[in-house]
Amino acid sequence: MTNDNQNPDYLDQDWTVLIQKRREKWADMMANLGQNGFSIHLLWENAAQVPDYQKDYGQPIPSLAVWPIQPGRKGTVIVCAGGGFMFKSPNEAKPVAEAFHQAGLNAAILDYRYSPYSRSAAGSDGQRAIRYLRCHAGELGIDPDHIAIGGFSAGGMVTSMVINGFDAGRQDNDDPVERVSSRPDAAFQMYGSFRRMPDLSASLPKHPLQFSFDDQNRQAREDYILSLPMDAPPLFMAQTDADDPHHVLQMALAYADRGIPHECHLFHGGPHGGALFDGRDEDTPEFPHTAHWITLASEWFVMMGF
Repeated sequence: MTNDNQNPDYLDQDWTVLIQKRREKWADMMANLGQNGFSIHLLWENAAQVPDYQKDYGQPIPSLAVWPIQPGRKGTVIVCAGGGFMFKSPNEAKPVAEAFHQAGLNAAILDYRYSPYSRSAAGSDGQRAIRYLRCHAGELGIDPDHIAIGGFSAGGMVTSMVINGFDAGRQDNDDPVERVSSRPDAAFQMYGSFRRMPDLSASLPKHPLQFSFDDQNRQAREDYILSLPMDAPPLFMAQTDADDPHHVLQMALAYADRGIPHECHLFHGGPHGGALFDGRDEDTPEFPHTAHWITLASEWFVMMGF
């Protein structure tokens, strides 16, 4: 089947134009979510509480857009769109949350920070989102023991930062949200997010035959696979072979080595950034076989008790 929407791939586009368009689309999406049944929850009450918040960056307080809670399904899946930490792609947000919701799952969209914020700021937003839902589970009507997070590309990297950096909560913190655990109970990761891409020019010795224990140790600590904790949550992972297949397979092997439940899918067909791969959005290509991933992921979450 061939149509005009089979091969959109933002990696092949002019990013100067792409960044502006995606940022505008994201702002429009967030502004319209309330009309589509979502409720918006600020992760911090005001900007002064947000770690390293910079008003001059022109980004709002990180938030969660939550679908109405599904009767009988008390877990929640937080969706993190990708965009190279330069923007967030709407086709990897609202359509994905709707697909999970239609499959009988609760879903939310994370509006996290991106450049010029550091990647660690986005990871902090992901951890805060887990804590927020867990802290407010009673009033939201969800199960605090079934909270998941997942995403695409940079959003998947946010997920990895959450998986590799969670804690049990800080009991001496004045903020009740910070006193609860940031560990997700399950997660999903899509294309381009299984390994951290280091700045080779800054991190490697000048001569290719030289080796630095300090540099290697630092890179290992920042690598999402090498630093994967023994108590990482169960993970559903999928990508196409347009991205390096080694990455998802290496992540699956890391999970197997640690004895942690996981499911891994490597599809043939579809570019990076394909989201649902169903062709229903101008930024989403149509690859019917790869499009099965959302059904598989939804079934997996149900199997995990969501």
